[in-house]
Amino acid sequence: MGHYAIVSSEKLLTMNKKKLFNVLCLSFLLTSLFSCGNDDTSKSDLQHDSLLVGTWTKDNRDGYKARATEMVLNADGTGRYTDYSLKEGQLNWSTEQGKLKISFAGGTADECTYDLSGATMTTSDMQCYVLKLPILGYLYASGSDIYTNGFSYMFGKTGSGIFSYFNVNDGCLASKTFVWNRIGNNKISLKLDGTENAVSMTYNTSNDGVSFSRAGDSFMGRGRFLYKNENDLIGTWTAEYADSKPLSADGEHSGTIIMGDGSFYCNVIKDGAKFSRNYSMSVFNFNGLLVLKEDGGTEIPLWFRYRYSRSVRQLFLEISEDEHFSHFVGYKKTIE
Repeated sequence: MGHYAIVSSEKLLTMNKKKLFNVLCLSFLLTSLFSCGNDDTSKSDLQHDSLLVGTWTKDNRDGYKARATEMVLNADGTGRYTDYSLKEGQLNWSTEQGKLKISFAGGTADECTYDLSGATMTTSDMQCYVLKLPILGYLYASGSDIYTNGFSYMFGKTGSGIFSYFNVNDGCLASKTFVWNRIGNNKISLKLDGTENAVSMTYNTSNDGVSFSRAGDSFMGRGRFLYKNENDLIGTWTAEYADSKPLSADGEHSGTIIMGDGSFYCNVIKDGAKFSRNYSMSVFNFNGLLVLKEDGGTEIPLWFRYRYSRSVRQLFLEISEDEHFSHFVGYKKTIE
């Protein structure tokens, strides 16, 4: 006759509680193991500095390097990169307390502090990138009315810049340097030399240029600026005046000049006779200097400058006419 163990109901309840506890422990352990590295809630809590969103290209600065030739950082922390073999890959990025963390496809990762200046980002591990930004480089005012607000901007990639404008007294072109930084989406902070306070400006881009605005301010550099200078040297220019005095038809210094890419042709009245010559031409924009040369001849340096007449709302190109660079002839560009 078989033997059967008799178990009390109290003891059975205790055994069931132990089994339930073991099952719960096992379930918690398995959940922890399989969720490691895939915590979506922690990813959603990551920070992403909005000033880093955009397309960054490596900068060939001495002493600096770059992990990739190009990086695209999206606002949601995703992105892509192009390596030195021109292969693309995916990345994830985040920022925290001044540190940038980037995880590249394949398992490599960067974690470093970063600094922003203008459109340039440098990191503590000596990487350097420049943001693709529509205001970088030269921008030129469009139309005669806007020349009272300025002539050109030059935004340098590291946060320096030059603003050119026409003096009220003589109408000649002058300039001020400035420093600038990005402060938000399509917003910059600009501080001209000689001023204490920075100016906050908003810009909007189009296919051919940029429009700058700031409500309730008299800062000169507002309005529409183009990527192309409408008064670039290349083109046909007709003499209008000499030493601020209007020229008569067929009078001394009257005529036209035609400037091309490296060429200078003049057809003017000089010493009472027609004077026509072809020269090769070198332009030094920073110094406002033209250097002309005939085949086998000596070099002829000429100063050039822009001047804006508020009375007739016209911009003129002035070119020096003597070796002392003290007499200028003013030319008006022919619209072709």
